[in-house]
Amino acid sequence: MRKFIVAVMVILMVMITGCSKQSNDSLKAENVYNSFSAKETDNNYQAKGTVYLSSESDLVNVETNTDTEITIIGKLKRKEGEIKLLYEDANGNTTTLINSEDNQGKTIKIDLSLPISKGAGKFYFSGKSCIYDFTINFSLQENVNYSFE
Repeated sequence: MRKFIVAVMVILMVMITGCSKQSNDSLKAENVYNSFSAKETDNNYQAKGTVYLSSESDLVNVETNTDTEITIIGKLKRKEGEIKLLYEDANGNTTTLINSEDNQGKTIKIDLSLPISKGAGKFYFSGKSCIYDFTINFSLQENVNYSFE
């Protein structure tokens, strides 16, 4: 009887582990965010959550009525794969802000200033078969509006 109970427990653990892996794979295939929030805090617009990614996924839209510079502070914590954080300006020009292949650690710290041109742009993630936890704060300014669609 004891061997039977142990065998059933082992089978259940394998099934649960397999379902979890399958769930992560299906989430990555859909390019989804989990436990995601995008909101204005005291001095920042904060995007936070977990991204499951197989290609590209928009993170935050930004619009400004003048040329300006914003500060981006945060971190990405690797669970699986490689990821990039990119910015696309109003003219379609893309700037790579973070490339996890350039970072040897599991946690990537973000602390940078970015000049942005008048108009609408977007921040987005790009990667293949990756999962990352993230918290990213974008500086608030009178002439800059952030949104998530």
